[in-house]
Amino acid sequence: LSAFAEGLAQVGRPCVWAGHGAVRPDIEPAAIVVDGMRASGWAACAEGRRRGVPVIVIDTGYLRRVTGAADLETGHFYVGLGGLGWLPPVAPSTDRLDRLNLRLGRSVERTDGAALVCGQVPGDASHGLARGPLAHTYSRLIADLNIAGVRQVRFRPHPAGVIDPPPGARVSHPSEESLGAAIERADFVVSLNSNAGLDALIAGVPAVALLPSHYRPIA
Repeated sequence: LSAFAEGLAQVGRPCVWAGHGAVRPDIEPAAIVVDGMRASGWAACAEGRRRGVPVIVIDTGYLRRVTGAADLETGHFYVGLGGLGWLPPVAPSTDRLDRLNLRLGRSVERTDGAALVCGQVPGDASHGLARGPLAHTYSRLIADLNIAGVRQVRFRPHPAGVIDPPPGARVSHPSEESLGAAIERADFVVSLNSNAGLDALIAGVPAVALLPSHYRPIA
């Protein structure tokens, strides 16, 4: 946000800082800039619609993204207008992928029947489930996969929101195996709407998103 504010200032658009989730009533902004789409992000978008001003959303990128200090210099952020965008079913060109130096893996049909279930953070705005309901959802999901005859089901907890592995699932723990390695060993990846599903598609592995997500139209 600081870098974005500096850029606006250089083009003659000074910024006024407000508390996260609170738009000051004493100013009439030309635009609202918010970091991410947690609860406060949704509130800022609603406030922008009420005031009739655009809301610029800055979040971790979908493709080669920033997820922490380790990739702050090499990753990319996502900038959207009025919320988070959606990936088109057909890309107009490969220019964006080329600029990110991103290469898509060739999709390979796999028949071993190994599923990777990727967990998400409890309370995240993308699904709205607290720890208990989220854990129950994963237990039901893995039970359904076992009933459907999936040979092997592995559960990968989110590094920032650990949920006990559901019964009947092996564990791919983030501290022991990278996400890329876990995806490589899977025939398909299942999540509510984790960005890990997009990582799987980039690697050429089929993905299933159970809730609306930016990549669901191409999963």
